[in-house]
Amino acid sequence: KKDENDKSSNPKRILEIGCGDVPLGADFCNDMLEMQKQTGSNAKSVVNQIICCDYSDTVIQMLKERQQLLLDKNNNDNNPDKKKKEENLTLLDVQYEVADARKLNYDDGFFDVIIDKGTLDAMLSDKEYGVSNCKAIVAEVARVLSVGGYFMLISHLNANTSSGIEWIDEILVSGLRTGGDKSAKWVVECHSADMNNDDSMEEM
Repeated sequence: KKDENDKSSNPKRILEIGCGDVPLGADFCNDMLEMQKQTGSNAKSVVNQIICCDYSDTVIQMLKERQQLLLDKNNNDNNPDKKKKEENLTLLDVQYEVADARKLNYDDGFFDVIIDKGTLDAMLSDKEYGVSNCKAIVAEVARVLSVGGYFMLISHLNANTSSGIEWIDEILVSGLRTGGDKSAKWVVECHSADMNNDDSMEEM
């Protein structure tokens, strides 16, 4: 969502929708903690909240248990230093939440970055409601994304084919215009692994 006047350097909030059992948000959290370890910089000064949500309560419960096991291991793995254990409690971690991406329970403009890795692709497998579900998800993304924020969409669809362009227009553009601030301007960038030409950028 474009905002040429946004100069904010406040810590960012990240949301991953339809995270599944291999969330990108967890990988990003680990990268931030590694940066903190290598540089001494506080990861929470850059990103102070990462939320990964999924429709499946079973998946979310499993992810919570996995994260707790890792935290417990970190606290108990040859680490008798109480101070270090207390510091671990303040580390950046991932919040796992059950949510329907078509109707998110977050305030308008709450997130600075929103990630989707294959959720829209999965929705499209439903021949009857796939398109409408995808539009609803994108509209919700537009609503909860802050001005100046980024929506990172990872899909198997090739944006450089006629079907890919049609998908962008019918679902992505339509959804972005439906949700959130109707006066907002968006910049859409498409990157493909098999592109022969330069990556494309279009303002809408």
